[in-house]
Amino acid sequence: MNIEALASIAALLKSSLGSEVKVSRPSQDLTGLVVWPWRVFDNTNALTNKPIRNPDGTISQPQISVEVSFLVLASAAGSDDNINELLKAHQVLLQNPVISVRGSNLQIIAQPLSTVDLTAVFSAAQLKLSLCTNYVVRMVL
Repeated sequence: MNIEALASIAALLKSSLGSEVKVSRPSQDLTGLVVWPWRVFDNTNALTNKPIRNPDGTISQPQISVEVSFLVLASAAGSDDNINELLKAHQVLLQNPVISVRGSNLQIIAQPLSTVDLTAVFSAAQLKLSLCTNYVVRMVL
């Protein structure tokens, strides 16, 4: 999974909302919405699976997928405008669960985080906890 996938998600949000959207780590100098990738998960279980025999007799390898967890944050969360912008962004992503990037379909899944997990993400990044929504984007390699 490359940055192009997240850039496509940011472009979708920008075109749908007309807001500034950046793929970045949150910081005080950013405005608009921030798409912050915070975890990459390589589905290595597919590597240990045996090849699959297809009905036509051919053999294929199991699909390998990569998942990137990302948060969408409003840069100055707390104001009504930023909260509304975050809710609109959430609606856009729910309405577009699959997007295509260079012939590959990316699946976007809303994935709630517990308060403990969310606090751990922000603490590890040494950032103040902020209003956000969490998603996973999955791509088959």
